[in-house]
Formats: sequence, C-alpha cells, structure tokens
Amino acid sequence: MNSKAFSVSEISKYISTLLKRDPMLINVFVEGEVSNFKKSSGNIYFSLKDEDASIKCIIFRNMEISKTLQLSDGDKISLRASVITYEKGGYYQLLVKEVINTGIGDIYRQYELLKEKFKELGYFDEKHKRPIPKMPNNIGVVTSPNGAAIRDIITTIKRRFPIANIYVYPAIVQGQNAPQSLINGIEVLNSHDFIDFIVVGRGGGSFEDLNCFNDEELLLKIFNSKKPIISAVGHEVDNMLSDFVSDLRAPTPTAAAELCTPNLIDLKEDLNKKIDLIEKAYSNYFFEERKKLDYYLNILKIYNPLDKISKLKEENDKLKIRIDRQAKLNILSRRDALDKLNISLVKHNPIDKIKILKDEVDNIKKIINIKAFSKLDQERLKLKTLESRIECHNDSRIKKLGYIRATSEGVYIKSAKDLEIGKILKLHFEDGTATAEIRSVDNGK
Repeated sequence: MNSKAFSVSEISKYISTLLKRDPMLINVFVEGEVSNFKKSSGNIYFSLKDEDASIKCIIFRNMEISKTLQLSDGDKISLRASVITYEKGGYYQLLVKEVINTGIGDIYRQYELLKEKFKELGYFDEKHKRPIPKMPNNIGVVTSPNGAAIRDIITTIKRRFPIANIYVYPAIVQGQNAPQSLINGIEVLNSHDFIDFIVVGRGGGSFEDLNCFNDEELLLKIFNSKKPIISAVGHEVDNMLSDFVSDLRAPTPTAAAELCTPNLIDLKEDLNKKIDLIEKAYSNYFFEERKKLDYYLNILKIYNPLDKISKLKEENDKLKIRIDRQAKLNILSRRDALDKLNISLVKHNPIDKIKILKDEVDNIKKIINIKAFSKLDQERLKLKTLESRIECHNDSRIKKLGYIRATSEGVYIKSAKDLEIGKILKLHFEDGTATAEIRSVDNGK
C-alpha cells in the first residue's frame, strides 16, 4: 500500500496531464442541447446536455469563435472541443474550438472514422516519427504563397537562422483541389535530395477550411514521405489528422519555423564561449612554456662562463698590482717569492679553465639545439601524421581512387546486410551520381 499522501492540487494537475496526453480527448466531437448560456468578461460559458448527463463548456475571449458565436438555451448543436480540467474547482469541462451546424455533421463523423482507422494501423505511433535536422541548410515549405503563414515562416526563419535556404511550393490550402495540390508539393520537394525536411501547413480557419488536411491520400503521402515532415495547420487549438501522421506537429506556422531552426544568436554565444575556453587553454599552455624558458635561462646564467672570466680577470688585475708593488719595493729580495708566485700563477692559469668552461658551454649549446630541433621534428611529424589522416578521410580523394558511396533514401549503405533484392541505390561518384537496382545480395564474408 502506498503510504504517500498527495495534495489536492497534485492530484488535479496529474489528472489534467493525463487528459492532455490522450489523443482522442484533445480533439473530440460532442452533440447535445445548450443550457445556461452566458457571456462574462468576454468569455462564454454554457452546458451541453442530453437526457442522462451534462457537461460544462467554455470559450475564452481570446479565441476567434467567441467574437461571433450566439447561442440560446435549448439549441441543439454539434461542437468540436478538447477535454480539460479546471484545477481549482476540481471538475472537467470542454474547451470549445468550433460549433458545428447539424447539416455538416457527416464531415466530422468521417474525421473521427478516419482518425480511428489510422490510429489502429499504428500511423500515429511514436516509433514512426523521424527526427528533424537541427542545423538545416535547405527547408521545403508547402503552403499558400499569399497567406500570412508563409510570411510568418520566412520572417521567423530569417530572424533565427538566416543562413538556411527556403524553397516554397505554392499550394492550394483550402477547398476540393487542396489535397492534390498539397500532395504535388510534397512529391516535388521529395524529389530534391538537398531538401532537409518539409513544412506543410497554413494559417487558421474554420474546421471546414482546414479539412483538406484530413484527406486520406494526403495523410498517406505525409506518412510515406522520404523527407521528415512538420505539420503546421491553423492555431494551437486546431488538431488536423496531418498533425498525427507527421514527424512533428507545430501548433502554428510560426511555431514550426521556431521548432525547425536553431537561434543563430544562441549558436554564436555558444561558439564564443568555446573560443574563450580555447584561448584560455592556449594562454595557460604558453604561460607554462614561458616558465620553462625562464627556468632554462636561469640555468644558463648560473653556468655562464663570462661571469667567471670577469671575476678571474678582476682577481688577476689585483694580483698584478700587488706583484708590481712588491717588486718595486724589494724586487731582489722578493725574487724567490715572485718565482713561487709565478709558479702558482701557472698552476692556476685561467686560460685553461676558460677553455674547459668554453667546452662545457659548447656542449650545453649542442644539447639545447638537439632538444630544440628534436622537439620541432616531433611536432612536424605530428603535423604530417594529422595531414595524412585528414587526406585518408578526404571524400574526394577516396572517390578519385575509384571508390563510391551508395545511399538508399538518403541513408548511407554500410553493409551488404542493409540491402534487399529490388532495392534502388544512388551511387555517388566524384563527377556525378547514378541509380542502380539490387539484383542479388551475397552476405558471405
């Protein structure tokens, strides 16, 4: 038994989350009789009832339908809504998206039947959703060339990620000819390998206006598209079947442009941070190397023979002065002492020491030169190794040697196990591409 006690607000939030995740309850059709209809502060409140039950309904003042809707108690209506909760009151209600006249109820029944059919076939399953490239180069858009949707998409993409190219297929997005026009747009953009993904959609409207995005052939075309597809139809409260079969659903065309592109300003900030880290790393490296050089310079100063020569010269000059003075005072009496001093001077001749120290200095210089050139050779060898490795992975060089790259539906073929009889491959040569069909597969090693 679970001993944890939940607060009322926690339970209410949990129930609200469950309702929002239920695909059926976010876009449901309900029929009934209107009662207790009223407007307050721009919001519309009423109940929808039948013989056995009643449910509260709400339309917020910022929704387009709230400006024109007029109902009376006793009216029999059909409406499209989402089931939501009012957490503070602890009850559920219908957020009404559209009130439907009885004469067009067949459209919504067809919507529900087709929705249930595709759901049972697994077309809505998450496992079929493909990721949208995070750094697109070329974005395909299928929508009306004259609507606000295309302006919002282009403006948002150019603001966030101006280096991306936008390819627009001008499609009909409303009426009987709209589904085939949208299908044609998807087929055209799918035929271009350079397109990264496709955005399909339009701006807001009534359910009838948006109903072309519930066409069965269009839904199959979206599901089987070679390129990932983002569905961006209407406003946030609208949920067409294209939203469920696409790889990503955007609540609005503007949101689609934001979801499919990174913010270039954020990328620049991230790049600048990385550059700062690199600069600090190099600064620390040079600082440590400078400390090493200072250390070696101090060593050279300690063993510098010039200092010793200078000291010995000073001592020699002093010694000569003393000898001259002594010689002048008593050159004859101190001849023997002078001879002894001369003998001592010969033994301590600085020239021999200078030669020895000079040889030591030369040896130190040689060692330094050897180490320096050895270090340079090592760095040159590393550089050549890196150049060789880069050259080995150069795609153009590999293709010049006769190798090719094979792709199927934009995916590189890395193993014979990925091939099937009859599969169509695209072969990428250095000077062009070719198409081949697999006749046989040998999986032997």
